[in-house]
Amino acid sequence: MGNRLLQLDHDLQEHVIFDKYTLPLVTCIDNLDDYYDRSWDAHWHEGLELQIVLNGTVEYTIWTEGGQAHKYQINSGNGIFINNEMLHRVSGLTPHTQVGCLIIPLVFFDIQWLTSIKNNSLTPILDSNIRVLSLDKNNDKQVMLLAKLNQIVHLSNKEIGYELHTLELFFLIWRQLLLEIKRQSLSNNNLFKQDIRNKRVRKIIQFIYQNYSHRIDAEDMAKFANISRAECFRSFKSVLNQTPTAYLNNYRLSMATMLLTTSNKTISTIAESCGYQTVNYFNYCFRKKYKVSPSKYRSKNAS
Repeated sequence: MGNRLLQLDHDLQEHVIFDKYTLPLVTCIDNLDDYYDRSWDAHWHEGLELQIVLNGTVEYTIWTEGGQAHKYQINSGNGIFINNEMLHRVSGLTPHTQVGCLIIPLVFFDIQWLTSIKNNSLTPILDSNIRVLSLDKNNDKQVMLLAKLNQIVHLSNKEIGYELHTLELFFLIWRQLLLEIKRQSLSNNNLFKQDIRNKRVRKIIQFIYQNYSHRIDAEDMAKFANISRAECFRSFKSVLNQTPTAYLNNYRLSMATMLLTTSNKTISTIAESCGYQTVNYFNYCFRKKYKVSPSKYRSKNAS
């Protein structure tokens, strides 16, 4: 099992920066075996995401209204659409699971000549009641979208006219997605909305990412979100089904695993940089979660 971590911004946003010469689309193929527990922990995008499962089975957890966790099990050849700013988690359920991803940042549509396309083809998706949509290769209305998604993630940037081919496939995918969103919006079985607790949790997670290396506790998190300590715990339990202190400790430990395998820092230095007051307590927490000491974890997983 690998030990890579999803690279996130301080507020749990997977953030991609483009320079002015870069086509503002992200395509990639990821092997979930390369990540700890075959998982990408809870995160979100300022933009829209389409994924296709190329091999294995993936479980997507999407947090929606009232903090409800909706799980989607997607098999090889099928896919999923995740709308803007939806908190989600990705877990590979089988070895050798592989996914292809297309992420469309909202800045893609900021080009002046795309304004009419933005108004007519982006806004209806952002404003729709469809926050997540599973894609089935056996659905005649979705099979073309999946085929083009599979094609775009496999494109080589060395081919002649790569950028043109990417745009060609993207607009074909986008039109199919728009048609499917409009078709699905007519039904009432996919009404998901963000709520206040979801927003509170995202705000507290931002605080954790900024301050995990310091001595912080649930009182500090609640104060940052301008809520009571009890409401802080209720919000986390409602949205993520865990306490804020458990989330903080899990994040500290995940950062520790990265430092253990990618740096030569001492165990005590890593413990301190991840917010633990004593190396003994760090060792206790680490062994409790990973069933092995930090030093043995390092020797087993070091690059």
